[in-house]
Amino acid sequence: AFVGRLLAPGVANRPLHVLQEISEINAQTLMKPKEEGGAGLAPHHSDAIFRSITRFQDVLGACERLYKTPIYTGATRFTSRCVLIWTNLMPLALYPIMGPVATLPGSLIVSVFMFGLEDIGARIEQPFGAQPLWQYCDGIDAGCKQTLAQHELLKQIPRH
Repeated sequence: AFVGRLLAPGVANRPLHVLQEISEINAQTLMKPKEEGGAGLAPHHSDAIFRSITRFQDVLGACERLYKTPIYTGATRFTSRCVLIWTNLMPLALYPIMGPVATLPGSLIVSVFMFGLEDIGARIEQPFGAQPLWQYCDGIDAGCKQTLAQHELLKQIPRH
C-alpha cells in the first residue's frame, strides 16, 4: 500500500511524501496506546520522532533549493572551451623548454589534470546527478531498522 501511494502519478515530491507518511504513522500508530492497537510509544519518544522528521524536512528543503538553483550553462561551456584551447596550445609553449622527447608526455600529464579539474567542477555544479545518494538512503534505512529492532528489545527488558 505504501509503495503504491508513493509511486502514484499525483505524487510530485516523493521525499516529502515519505516524510509525511512517517509523520502519519507516528501520529496514528506509534502514539496510540497499546489497548487501542497502537505501539504505545512514550510522548517524549514520539516528540523526538517529530523533531527528527522536521529536521529531515529542513534538510530536504535545503537540498531542493541547491538542486533547483539555476546554473548558467554558458559559464560551464566557456570554462570547457578555455581548458580545451589551453591544453591544445600547451605543447607549443613546452616544446622550446622541454624539447621534442618530453613535450608529449608533459603535455599529456598536465592535460589529464586539467580535464580532471574541469570534470570535478562540472560535478560540483550538479551534485545530485553525480553523487551516489542511494548509499546514504540505505544507511538511513539500516539505522531506522536498527532503532526499531532495538526499541523492541528494550521493551522486553523488565524494568524495576
